[in-house]
Amino acid sequence: MTLTQGSGWLWFALAIVTAGLAEQKGRSRWRWFVLGLFLGPIATALVVLWARPEAGVVTDVRWNFAIGAGVAAVALALVAVTSALWLLLVPATVAAAVAGVLGWLSRRVPYERLPR
Repeated sequence: MTLTQGSGWLWFALAIVTAGLAEQKGRSRWRWFVLGLFLGPIATALVVLWARPEAGVVTDVRWNFAIGAGVAAVALALVAVTSALWLLLVPATVAAAVAGVLGWLSRRVPYERLPR
């Protein structure tokens, strides 16, 4: 087994450690596990360095999916341009359209009517 074949398990283990650290700080285990899979040690550093969220503070979550789709669109477009896999521009365009629709829908929901 070469170094590149065995490093996937280390990345997975680091994502599990990141999820455990996030849970101790009162954050979503699942969200930080997925971020740990994509960002690796950067996600672990973010969990360790960011302060614990204050209790009782309500955050505005209307834009989360729109921002996620926008980040996915930018990432797919960058990968398509840098690797010459131009077929990736199709899902990048779809992700950008989804981000636009979700952003438009997020504006229509008043913050006061969100469940707490």
